[in-house]
Amino acid sequence: MRPDNHKYRSALASRKTASRNRFAPFIGILGALALAVLVACGDAGTGPDREVASVAVSPSARTLGVGEAAVLAATVQNRAGDPLEGVEVEWESDDATVVAVSQDGRIEALRAGAAVVVATSAGKHGSARITVTDATPPPATVARVEVDPAALALPKYETRRLGARALDADGNELEGRQVVWSSENGDVAEVDQSGLVTAKSPGWTRILATVEGKSAFVDLTVGGAPVARVVLAPAGPELDRGEIVQLDARLEDAYGVELEGRTIAWSSTDATVLRVEGPGQLFALRDGLASITATSEGRSASIALRVVPPPAFDLLFDAPLAAGGAQIFLLELGRPTVPTYLNAGNVSRDPSPSPDGERFVFAVSQRDLTTGAPQHDLYVVNMNGMQMRRLTSMPGIEQEPAWSPDGTRIAFSATGEDGRLDIWVVNVDGSGLANLTAGMDAWVASHAPAWSPDGERIAFATSFDGIAGAIWTMRADGSDRVQLVGDVAHGLAPSWSPDGARIAFHYFAGIATGMDIATVAASGGAATRLARPGDQTAPAWSPDGALIAFTSSTTTGVPQLWTMRPDGTGARIRASVGRNASWIDR
Repeated sequence: MRPDNHKYRSALASRKTASRNRFAPFIGILGALALAVLVACGDAGTGPDREVASVAVSPSARTLGVGEAAVLAATVQNRAGDPLEGVEVEWESDDATVVAVSQDGRIEALRAGAAVVVATSAGKHGSARITVTDATPPPATVARVEVDPAALALPKYETRRLGARALDADGNELEGRQVVWSSENGDVAEVDQSGLVTAKSPGWTRILATVEGKSAFVDLTVGGAPVARVVLAPAGPELDRGEIVQLDARLEDAYGVELEGRTIAWSSTDATVLRVEGPGQLFALRDGLASITATSEGRSASIALRVVPPPAFDLLFDAPLAAGGAQIFLLELGRPTVPTYLNAGNVSRDPSPSPDGERFVFAVSQRDLTTGAPQHDLYVVNMNGMQMRRLTSMPGIEQEPAWSPDGTRIAFSATGEDGRLDIWVVNVDGSGLANLTAGMDAWVASHAPAWSPDGERIAFATSFDGIAGAIWTMRADGSDRVQLVGDVAHGLAPSWSPDGARIAFHYFAGIATGMDIATVAASGGAATRLARPGDQTAPAWSPDGALIAFTSSTTTGVPQLWTMRPDGTGARIRASVGRNASWIDR
């Protein structure tokens, strides 16, 4: 037993107390560690990184006039200063009679005064002081201009209205600001002050919108106008079998202006009748009917063409030269050829073939190579251009030769030194020269002789004082002259049908209608007019009676060679430059 039990218990208690005090810091540390572990193991969404630490409002101060509005922005951050997205923010005005605020941060100034607008999130607050004045604040400055669209492509002649917006530095649209429109290249496109752009010609330009010194622009590209119409060149309704023809198409815009450089697609409804290759080249393969269509940019035009057997005869004609004079050509119909130049010089005209087709007679107007004196005579040459010889050498002008059906004589018109114009005949060898109309009145000019198919009669035209008059016939010796047509129609250039029943001629029917081809019975009577647009002259009846060749003048005065049926149908161009045709048996 210890001597002092009480003292012992007191000392032990003191030692236990000291021991507890020594371990207390360790116990605190362990507790903190345990708490950290519990926090780390808890829900991350409620951790410090998602805890709202502050709310800031921008701008923090703003002055508005009564009736104005603005938008405030609230920035919510965690303790690390990182912005928190998607957290709820509540807005409130401490004086809603001065400044009203909606839950998207939009404020509206209601009356003069001051108010604090507060944004609250998770118990944290941010605020902005808003001062409202009665005075209207100065208008916001235009910071930039936007144009819609930023780039544009238009075809020629098209229009488009553009839009422009003026914006302040905060991106707010400024209403009621005047926009000034301009084009950098008015030849390409122009713009009016409503923003309506009109494309004028292919190219590139900029359309500018300017508001209070700030500008924006549209890059504008103008292309060619779209095809509005496809126009096929006028063509006869028929082609000869074996013929090759170039068909031309004209592309036009909505204003009738020709468009070039566009692609044209060609097609045939029956390529076994008419085959089309390349840019409108037609091949007539067999008898039949087919339609040819030209298409470009969705627009089309078609023409129906019939392929028929080719004529049994060819055409002999002359073509004037731009520098003066003329040349003689042979056109083989129904064959893929161009007219063949016959070697008769470049001062030759009015060809007439011999019945056997081996030679032709023609008129020449030139100056004598030796004396320099004017020479207007008739020559004969082989079809191959060889053995040319002079047939007449009268002192006046000989022209309009016509070879007789029996091949022995040539009729022609000649103007004497006294100015009288008569019908003459001469044998092919140059002998037997005779004036057949010497008995006509002195004031009557006789010209354009044409043999009847049997060679018994000659048709001719008369005129006086330069005005065309009647169509006549007479015997081949100049007797038995009969007037067939003597009215105001002014008949010229007669040609017999192969059966001798009718005579074709051209006449002047008046300013409104011009020259037309007509036919009349060889015995006389009323004439039948074969009216066509423009002027038609110098008819020539084919030996089989199927066609009449004639000259048709274009609006520019260029004579073209055409054929048609005796009833006026089936008219078609044969040579783009040609006149004074006669038929020749191939």
